[in-house]
Amino acid sequence: MANVLMWIGIALTVIGWLALAWQASRRLAVKDELEKFPQKKKTMQLRRNYCWLTIGAGVILLLIAMFI
Repeated sequence: MANVLMWIGIALTVIGWLALAWQASRRLAVKDELEKFPQKKKTMQLRRNYCWLTIGAGVILLLIAMFI
């Protein structure tokens, strides 16, 4: 059980970091558009928050796996 939780936690953390890096590169690509369209900026911030949430969930699962 702990082994499965550990691998799921690692996978979630890696997926979160990769998604966050992709969002950062995408934000740099459309940097000028974000000033014109504030709704797009809010949407991108929401997606970044989801990436951080995924990383946090992965870390929590890793911590749970370590103490089981």
